[in-house]
Amino acid sequence: EGEILSFLESSAMLISNSLAAQ
Repeated sequence: EGEILSFLESSAMLISNSLAAQ
């Protein structure tokens, strides 16, 4: 479970950063 949550959290950060960059 921890690995999945960590992956989702990392993905959320990448998406947020991408949207903020635009």
